[in-house]
Amino acid sequence: MEFDQSGNAVPTFTLSSADTPSPIIYGGKVDTSVMEVSKDEQAEAIKNSPMEDIVRVWQAPKDGTVSVTGQVSLIAPTDDYDADEYQKADGVRIAIQKGGNELWNKTIAKGDNSPYSAAVSSVAVKRGDRIYFRVQSGSEETSNGSFDKVNWSPTITYAGESNTLPNGLSSTEYKPEDGAIYDVNTSANVENGSSVEVHSAFHKPATTDDVVLSIIGSNDKKDSDGNDNPNYIEKTVFARTLKAGEAFNGDSLNISLENTEKLTNFSFEISSTSNVDWKNIGWQASVT
Repeated sequence: MEFDQSGNAVPTFTLSSADTPSPIIYGGKVDTSVMEVSKDEQAEAIKNSPMEDIVRVWQAPKDGTVSVTGQVSLIAPTDDYDADEYQKADGVRIAIQKGGNELWNKTIAKGDNSPYSAAVSSVAVKRGDRIYFRVQSGSEETSNGSFDKVNWSPTITYAGESNTLPNGLSSTEYKPEDGAIYDVNTSANVENGSSVEVHSAFHKPATTDDVVLSIIGSNDKKDSDGNDNPNYIEKTVFARTLKAGEAFNGDSLNISLENTEKLTNFSFEISSTSNVDWKNIGWQASVT
């Protein structure tokens, strides 16, 4: 800036920083210490946003001894991947775990796309026990989570003679593609907490275990300003147990709810104490 005789500031331009109040000293070095992250800051960031394993779960439908077989491989990046980002990839650590005990693990390095056997044998299980199949990004707390997709479809097999279940599946062999469950959490809303009429159709073949239909009612957790509702309620307002041998083929299932507590949100759940033929069970409901 320059000033004219009247004291007014006049913008001017120059090719040299030496003509300005803040000249650039070209011989100096950039102070990188201001860009360093302290150990305390990094620990706080990891605490607030830790790496999370991707986990697939199998729940034992009966007592027995099982083995796990299958192959796992790290998926190679596609043609349109970010090459610079790929340089930061750090591979994966995979594991098979029963309850809190790890039974097997393998670390696969970046760029290693070979298939590896992922197997354990002679694992004693009780009905309801869970076996976990875990994929961890790298092996450090600061692993970046990029390029960590794997191909892994384990098979769980019970020791003993195999029979065919009512749903046509094996009584001893379990595969993810036969019984994987992908949850979608949606709810129906009613205004002013009015009485509720549920009109629905339900289908279920004969299954290996009882199935429970439930309707969960609640009011809003938060008010219009985002504050917690001190009078929040969530409760089961309807439940019906359908025996394993009962079969339904699109049968109408109509339910009237008095809704004396003026609940406004309703969700519909199907549950069982063990794995059943979920892909052939459905409950289509509408609320009026």
